[in-house]
Amino acid sequence: MKSTIIKLTFDSIKSSDQDLLELLKMFKNKGYFETEDILCTYVQDYVEERFDFISKPIVLQFATFLKDLGLWYWNTNLVQMMKNHFAKHYFKYNFEELCRLVKLIGYNHQKNDEFLSMIEDSLKIRIDAGPDQLGVTKESLKDLIEGISVGSVSRKRMNAQLRKLLKLQSHLFESDPKLTI
Repeated sequence: MKSTIIKLTFDSIKSSDQDLLELLKMFKNKGYFETEDILCTYVQDYVEERFDFISKPIVLQFATFLKDLGLWYWNTNLVQMMKNHFAKHYFKYNFEELCRLVKLIGYNHQKNDEFLSMIEDSLKIRIDAGPDQLGVTKESLKDLIEGISVGSVSRKRMNAQLRKLLKLQSHLFESDPKLTI
């Protein structure tokens, strides 16, 4: 019965990716992902099938949701799709999205070096353009630091960009002491 209700709900909400993501978050909070294995498969298939039509901020939210479910570590298809998209549209990604990508790559088993190098280049361009245009938030900075930390890969260029950014945005430390831990 529950499976039928879930399927009917999915079919009725497919028109809005954001609404579907919110519904999936509710399902997660209710514990449905533990009892309904088909949900995990559905989410991954849905994002891969609709990848070209979903806005990049929503794709990043879906990827973060998959990470939170524990389905991101081995997900090579979506990482490859994101890498291909980024290679063509790197200039459209804002600072917050770049930081979230670093975090997501850190949690994936591949630690795709080519993808990380492209992100490093994009971060460098944006940081060198000046801190006023970055739109640095505490959350984006936390994502970048977390991505570097969990990535377990020493990347001198990424670390250098982080140091430069921290010097430029030192005021964020005053508002969030967790950044200094």
